[in-house]
Order: sequence, then structure tokens, then C-alpha cells
Amino acid sequence: MDFVRISPPSAQNVDAEGISNFLQALNNDPQLEAHGLIIHRNGYRIAEGYWAPHQAQDLRLVYSLSKSFSGTALSLMIGEGRLGLDDLVQDYLPEYFETADPAFQNLRIRHLASMASGHDKETNGLARQLEPDDPVKGFLRIPPAAEPGTLFAYNQPPVLALVTILQRLAGQRLLDYLQPRLFEPLGIKDARWAQHQPDIDLGYSGLYINLDAAARLGQLYLEDGVWQGNRLLPEGWVSQASAVQTPNPMNTEPDWQQGYGFQLWRSRHGYRGDGAMGQYMVVLPEQNALIAMFSCLNNMQRVLDLMWEHLLPAMPTTPASLPVSAHDADERLAMQLQQLARPTAAQRLNGTAPIPADQSFTPETAPERLAGKS
Repeated sequence: MDFVRISPPSAQNVDAEGISNFLQALNNDPQLEAHGLIIHRNGYRIAEGYWAPHQAQDLRLVYSLSKSFSGTALSLMIGEGRLGLDDLVQDYLPEYFETADPAFQNLRIRHLASMASGHDKETNGLARQLEPDDPVKGFLRIPPAAEPGTLFAYNQPPVLALVTILQRLAGQRLLDYLQPRLFEPLGIKDARWAQHQPDIDLGYSGLYINLDAAARLGQLYLEDGVWQGNRLLPEGWVSQASAVQTPNPMNTEPDWQQGYGFQLWRSRHGYRGDGAMGQYMVVLPEQNALIAMFSCLNNMQRVLDLMWEHLLPAMPTTPASLPVSAHDADERLAMQLQQLARPTAAQRLNGTAPIPADQSFTPETAPERLAGKS
């Protein structure tokens, strides 16, 4: 049986007017381009909509939301007894430690998973400069600013090192490892993952899924790793992964300074996985709710601000009497969700996109410098 159970918001003690106001706030801000929204409460899908021309089946690069799937793979391997959080990284990547900085002798799996390698900034560019063919090796050559486990820095290579270990242990791509253990049980029918090397998925980014897949992973975490009565994630993993593993008060935005877990961010309310340009999986245990959203924007904090302003008050955590007009609000929201639309770039510019079949191209003589002449 498929997971998705549909309910009007009011049946789950949610004021649909709050959701409508959230949608309107998104539409009113020209800097916020929303593409899709799914909201769950009490295990029911109470709202789902897509801003045309975006559609439910569209696969999307979710950028760093990929990390939450990588973290889930870590939990599954821990549950299978293949590794532990306190294992030393050098035990799994011994050849890398022939050139690694000596400060990494005590680098552990938990440090990779919690952005606590000891570096004080992103190392992706430098790692690739040092070792263009293997950034994990380059990353381990970069001296940390502090003892691993003591300093937070949002950093891609530690995740790449983590998924390299996971894929070695699995003997297959992360995507293939997750297929029978996560994607199939959750009903995720299509997922793709870009690779940084043949047969090694990127891990920190590169995952292509639809919005429903993000909502299903969030629901799994909301239900403490249990799906339709079956435990998929090890008991205790969700509470560990969603707790503060590495403090990050130096960050500026309020929802990026609440601490980092294992491939999950703490928020002012609940916790989340997210990806660049507005890909969200927000888990709200206190409200027993889940918000998944795809978008294209720069100010990711602004969207969370609007969630806290409009959606939280609409989800009382104690039994509350909804307005008499709650049923009417449900109907208005349903119509609003069906009519969501966003002008395309061509429409905004009063033009139309060219049709490739109608175009013709004439080869031109290459400039002398490209033709091999001095």
C-alpha cells in the first residue's frame, strides 16, 4: 500500500488559512520563486501544489539535500554492523593516510558526518587543486585549524570521504545500495545520482529526485525511522542525527546557527535537510509535521522565516478549536493549490524560447589562434 494518505487540513487540526497566507507571501515576494510544496501532518498529506510549469513528477537536483540521503546510508550501514561512528577514518582509507596531515590520525567517522573535520572553511577548491584526480586525498593533505571534532565548518570533502568509505564497504554505488533498503520501501520510484568518479556517487550533492521523494524521507525521520510499521533506520539514529553534534554559533542566519547533526541542520523549530537555491525538507516533531519545498532563490532564511510566521501558528500543538470557517478555508486552499503558476523567463521577457528544429547554423572558419597558428 502506498504511503500517501490525503486529508483536508482542518481534519488534522490545521488552519488552512495559514497555508494560504504562506503561499501568498511567497507569491508576493519577487525574490522568492517557489516551484513546489508538500505539507504533512499526523501522517497525512494536507497540502500539495506546484507552480506551473513545474510538475509533481519533475526530477530536481537537490544540491546539499543529497547529504541527508548520504547520512541515511550511513545509518543503514551502522545498523548492519559494517562500521561505527567512532571508527577511525584511516582504518577505511589507509592509502590516503600515507600523505595525510598528521593531525588526522584521530579523525573519526562521526567527524566526517558532522562537519567537524577541524577545518575552519570550505576546502573543496583547495582539495581539488592539490589532487585533481582525487579530492579526498587532497582534503586529507590540508592541515586542520583545530582538533577534529571541535570546530564546525560547512565543507564538502568530508562528506565525499564519508561516501567513499560507504561505497567501499557496500561494494556498489550509494544509489544502488539505497535502492532496496530505502527507495523501494519508501516508494521512491526514480532517483539518480551524479558521480565524481566512475561508480562513486558525489554524496554531498548530485542527487536528482522529485518533491515527493524529499517528503517521504522527511516523513521517515518524523516517524523515528519507522515506515508503515517496519523499522528501516536503526533505533536511536534519528534522535542522534537530528541533535546538535557540532555547535555553529558563528553562522549569521538564525536557522544556520542552531547546530549541525549528522548531515542535518538544527532549526529554530525542528530540524531539516536543505540544498542550495531553496530545496527544503523541514521536520517538525513538536507539530508532528513535515514541509518539503522546491524553489529557486538566494535568500533561504527568508523562506524559513515565512514558515515560522505563517505555518507554525496554523498547527497548534494542543487541541484547538478551529474557526467556524475552517471547512471553507480548506476548499479555498485546495483551489489555490490547483491554480499555482509562475511566469517562465520567456513570459517575463515577453518572448518565446527558440525551437531548435527551426534553427539553422552555418560553420565559420576558426580564428587563427584556434586553428593552431601562432
